[in-house]
Amino acid sequence: MQPTERELPNPWEGVLIAPAAGADAGVLVLADSRGRIERERARMLAEQGIATLAIRWFGGPGQSPGICEVPTTSAQLW
Repeated sequence: MQPTERELPNPWEGVLIAPAAGADAGVLVLADSRGRIERERARMLAEQGIATLAIRWFGGPGQSPGICEVPTTSAQLW
């Protein structure tokens, strides 16, 4: 079965991809210095039974333009 994909609602930019049969584990996938959303990597992990949240964490609207000084506290991310 193909994993299920859901786009995240505003203000987030990203996707939640989960195995169709459910998952016992999950990961957060962050992109490299290009600031993109790692959809393909998230799909590959979901196909292996891992729920995956892939987000843009810089370079998007209202975000830091680069990886310098990106807030990492849970209050800032969620």
